[in-house]
Amino acid sequence: IDEKIIALKLFIKENYVLNFLKSFIKFCSEETEYQLLNYQKTSVTLMLNFIKSIPNEHSELCDQVMKIIGNLEAFEVCVYCSKEIPIGEQVENVIECPECHSDIERCSRTFLLINTPKTLNCDYCYSRSLVFSNEEPVENPTKKVLDQAIFETSSMRYEFSWVKSHDSACVYCRTPLNGLLTNDRVINYKQIKN
Repeated sequence: IDEKIIALKLFIKENYVLNFLKSFIKFCSEETEYQLLNYQKTSVTLMLNFIKSIPNEHSELCDQVMKIIGNLEAFEVCVYCSKEIPIGEQVENVIECPECHSDIERCSRTFLLINTPKTLNCDYCYSRSLVFSNEEPVENPTKKVLDQAIFETSSMRYEFSWVKSHDSACVYCRTPLNGLLTNDRVINYKQIKN
């Protein structure tokens, strides 16, 4: 049964990424003056690498995306040691920093590395996502562990104009995402920054 669940998650992820990239191509063909930000290029590059790793016929789509973003020397930065992490051909849900050997989770909707405790979370399958610009995560008001200084530097909102439906639902199981912050996320992030 586990193999079937893994295969189903991969199928869902593949369809999500294909729709994301198709919307990206359409958006770029209509918006000729739009300048992609670095995190957007990185996200698209990660999704492109994911699609290339699947043995299906998506070469035409990949070529169209490559024509838009060009040869991008994309990299990410480790939230723990601030060293650059080159983007490889494989896109795992969790990666290990080659410098400090810390495990870093990826956003389920953008594939970017999660660099903040302020995320949208799935209570069913435990996937996590960065917060998009038009989303307001609902935080748990009963917990008084939140340090506003953390969120001044870590509450970046991510804009993906080509994604029309920001329904704040899990990519894998369609469960509504929530913005509850747990003590361990905030405490761990404090330790990272110190």
